[in-house]
Amino acid sequence: MAPEQASGERRELTPAADVLRPGAILYELLTARPPFRAPTVMETVVQVLEREPAPPRQIRQGVPDELEKICLKCLEKAPKDRYASAADLAENLERYLRGGGRRGHRPAPSA
Repeated sequence: MAPEQASGERRELTPAADVLRPGAILYELLTARPPFRAPTVMETVVQVLEREPAPPRQIRQGVPDELEKICLKCLEKAPKDRYASAADLAENLERYLRGGGRRGHRPAPSA
């Protein structure tokens, strides 16, 4: 759930809220755990509102830097800091898979 949904700020809901769920799924695929986890639903919601998720590479070595950046951009607290839409996210994931890096970022040099 996007922070703006969890806080009840319905006026803040934009297509960027839809990006958080695939970002959370990607995070779990990369780390084998959800970005936010607490003993109760309410404590989990508080984490969504107040905490940043641990970077995936901190949890699991070998996560590619660019893929971590894409994932964390999906999980940003402020909607303006996330991808504007699921289509923008898909575009960057496709670019990553083709080896082109994220939009607005140069790909890492190959060794």
